[in-house]
Amino acid sequence: MTEFLSFVWLVILVLCVVYVGQILIFIRGLSRLHRGTGNRLYSVAVVVAARNEELHIEKCVRSLLEQDYPSNKYTITVIDDQSTDRTADIVRQLATENSAVELLQLHGHPSGISPIINAINEAIKRTSSEIILRTDADCVVGPSWISSMVRYFDETVGVISGLTLIRNTQNISSFFFGFQFIDLFSQTACGAGAIGMDAPNNCNGSNMGFRRESFHDVGGFESMVAINSGSDSLLAQRIAATPQWKMRFAYEPETHVTTLPVTSWRQLLQQRMRWAGHTSHYRTS
Repeated sequence: MTEFLSFVWLVILVLCVVYVGQILIFIRGLSRLHRGTGNRLYSVAVVVAARNEELHIEKCVRSLLEQDYPSNKYTITVIDDQSTDRTADIVRQLATENSAVELLQLHGHPSGISPIINAINEAIKRTSSEIILRTDADCVVGPSWISSMVRYFDETVGVISGLTLIRNTQNISSFFFGFQFIDLFSQTACGAGAIGMDAPNNCNGSNMGFRRESFHDVGGFESMVAINSGSDSLLAQRIAATPQWKMRFAYEPETHVTTLPVTSWRQLLQQRMRWAGHTSHYRTS
């Protein structure tokens, strides 16, 4: 019994050392992050996939319209992926108010292809912009989001990832909100540290961008068409793994995106299981 307990404590000690060592690596990676300093005004396409988002889509699109980036240098494409609510009607009305907004309605997707990948692919086909920025329909961005994200691109950067924060609502307890906030923030911090160490391991599609050129260089989503979650991280890893492209993390406050929390522990568990379900596809070297 004594030998068994000694073995258990040894295992615990080793795991603690590994855990602390990994944290130190992430901290070192965070210290290597740098601000975006580019000044080129790229043409930008903002892509937002939406399904049954009538409660959130207008706020999202209006935040994208209130940008300090030149209005003739960016467009907003909302892909309505078979919504059964008023999502399409709301976006259609916004499109009549501002020509920068385009509604793309999908009525299905090819067999064997993830709906979200199909939606993003269709949107990318509709634009020739140099930079593609992505966010989600339940997200809100600040007025300098586009200009601040674009500053992180130079001739060597193929993909960037940014910070998504959960904004509080009155629908959940402060404890449940705090748990989700810290959980998502810590995941993103680890991802940012990994990017700083040139070993990216995740990327949140609610706040990311990539060059059209780098997207096509790695074959786009061609090798991930059946993956329903995590395609953003896999795309970022593939781009960062090529000799000609680097990945950067956008950490300045102006690049932050806010999103809504889930409202139950069951939804949170289902969400985290979706996020974890694609890790077997990640690069290991």
